[in-house]
Amino acid sequence: MDRVKEADYINYLATLLMPREAIPHVFAILALNVELATLRNTIARNTGTADINKLAFWKDTIDSVFGIKKCPIPRQPTAQALKQFLKSETTIEYLHDMITARQKTLGDRPFKTMADLEDYGAKTNGSVIKIMCEGLNEYDRKLSENSINAADSMGKAVTIVNHIRSIVPLLKRGIVLLPQDIMTLNEYSGDKLYNGKEIDKACLVVRELSRVAEFHLREARQVKDFVHQKQRLAFLGASLACDYHLEGLKKNNFMFNYGELQKNDPFVAMKLAKMRLFRSY
Repeated sequence: MDRVKEADYINYLATLLMPREAIPHVFAILALNVELATLRNTIARNTGTADINKLAFWKDTIDSVFGIKKCPIPRQPTAQALKQFLKSETTIEYLHDMITARQKTLGDRPFKTMADLEDYGAKTNGSVIKIMCEGLNEYDRKLSENSINAADSMGKAVTIVNHIRSIVPLLKRGIVLLPQDIMTLNEYSGDKLYNGKEIDKACLVVRELSRVAEFHLREARQVKDFVHQKQRLAFLGASLACDYHLEGLKKNNFMFNYGELQKNDPFVAMKLAKMRLFRSY
């Protein structure tokens, strides 16, 4: 829980508002997501296979938890949490997607297209939301198509927002991962961004990313009434993060270096409680 609180504070708070029986399951999957995201961000190009094998470690761990592989569960806190608290009805394909999507994007290679970034979002954050929904599901029924589609759309939206937020931290490491097709469309390049040239064109790139994120956020909300009320709790963290940062980007003319972009909404707890009260996201 402490690591989730530090790395994913909004989802940490949102989880505390969930039914007691679902909380261990949700924290287990959030902890796994933190492990994978942290690991993914530490692997650079041409660093060999040692770090890459750590992603394989998590796939083997998941397969062991589900009995696909006859191996002991590692004595690692997150691995043990998955063993103890992850519901047996969890769809293993979602867990595998969280890993394989990151394996395909290892190193400092930028996304080739916007569609690649969207697909990455659906398979990473979208899968997390779907697994959270499964923990909140009643009678262990399969998720509805509306819930799945909403989760994929929300996953795409929050991933794009986080991609924008990562621009400055990655630039400090000399890395630019913005989709190449959007960069080309705006006659911009990673070298220009790294050297601080033609920042107005960088803002156009960020504006387009924000537009696509808003589109997917609307998509997720359009089917809200067809998502089970309890499952809507799985969307709160991503929804509020998108709202706060997309509004901030607009106010700052889509600049990506203002301080609040690296912070959480100071009123997040109050907004989470309000959304829960009105069964919204």
